[in-house]
Amino acid sequence: MIRSLSPRLPSGLLVLTVFGCTCLGASSAKKTANTEEYKQQLRKVDLAKLTEQERVLLAQFTIQGLQSTLQNTQQALDTLLQQAQTFEQRKAALMDSDEGKRVAVNDLTLRRFNRLDENPAVSVPEITANVEAASALAAIVQVSADRPEVGHIPSPATETKVHDLSFWAKDRLARLQEQQSELNSILRDAISDVDVSKRPSLKAALEQHRSAWPKFMIEAETTGEALATDEAQKVLVDAKRLAILEKAQARVDEIMRKNQAEIAALKTQMEVELLKRQVEADRLLAAARADLEKAQSEIRELQKNVTVDIQIKEDNEEAKRKEKLEQLRQRQLEIKAESPRVRQVLAPFITPGYWQPGSNKPTYDRQPVSLKQLKSRKALENTSDGLKALLKIGIDDSDKVRPRWGWSMYIARLSPTQMDELREAQQYLIELGEVLVKKGMLAP
Repeated sequence: MIRSLSPRLPSGLLVLTVFGCTCLGASSAKKTANTEEYKQQLRKVDLAKLTEQERVLLAQFTIQGLQSTLQNTQQALDTLLQQAQTFEQRKAALMDSDEGKRVAVNDLTLRRFNRLDENPAVSVPEITANVEAASALAAIVQVSADRPEVGHIPSPATETKVHDLSFWAKDRLARLQEQQSELNSILRDAISDVDVSKRPSLKAALEQHRSAWPKFMIEAETTGEALATDEAQKVLVDAKRLAILEKAQARVDEIMRKNQAEIAALKTQMEVELLKRQVEADRLLAAARADLEKAQSEIRELQKNVTVDIQIKEDNEEAKRKEKLEQLRQRQLEIKAESPRVRQVLAPFITPGYWQPGSNKPTYDRQPVSLKQLKSRKALENTSDGLKALLKIGIDDSDKVRPRWGWSMYIARLSPTQMDELREAQQYLIELGEVLVKKGMLAP
């Protein structure tokens, strides 16, 4: 398949196709494509010039690359979560153990542990939020993978999120491993030949150390004021402020990272739902176009025989031809009525509800807007008054179920885009009204 496509491929895609084939065979050879090389090859492709087969091939290659990156990222996140939980449990166990008391004996090892405890490389809630974000991104990519015939390529924003999350997982795992090494070093440097039976726990020593810090800073400031010059006093005060600000900023940064990760996960989940709707709409539109082209082809074939039909002059054959043409015309109208665009524009009228134009009480059954009522309100007249009447029905807040146009009630205040959509809705109702009633999309 790839060989037969090659003569028609642009030079950029030809390179990408060869590169893609290498990646497709890489799973058996256990090789991983270089991310930068992948991006450089992808930039060379002009998507507007691709054929349908070429676009599907490019989509498959892109999706496989993203799925591979996401799989590795999820594995890294699982490892990171497990190690972070173990690290937190290990630190918590030291708070009341004899090994922790030995750390607290020496002021240097106590300070090193305090710095390690107050500046974690990563938090468990932060990892959990990014695990959810990775799952949501995998769902986004899977939506495109589930519809290979559509040839949908994930957006550049999605690709950026995938690679950013991969970098984050690797970076945080490296930082956590550094802190694990530091904790091992602290435990090795802790004094071992000391009786810890009467020594305070590490937890108590940390609390005393942290509570004594403000007092230490005040004493240092007082001593500085007595001994130092004016310039040295300023340096001492600035150093105190800097230490306090750095501690506060570290806490703010941790909270911000957690919140941003949670927000990113929620946004990604919303993108999944929107993408599912977009892909489904593309599928419905492609099917509708195929049906419409088939019907138009049949009409053209019938029209070729018009001269022959006239020559035959048989009333029964002419009647059959006209009946067939009418059936095909009705089929065209039905296909058009089912199109995503018609459903979108006519949503305020075809959505079932309990309110009808001009009625002061709800209907017994939930049903679409009545075509008869639209005509009685003169909303289908090709006049300015007809457009005003249709606008009034489409924005009437008496309807609590159907979607409403969020426009001004005065037609003169509508934007050109809103005016075009109002006219489009009226033309669809005039052209397709009876068909919509037949299909149950409008009430009689």
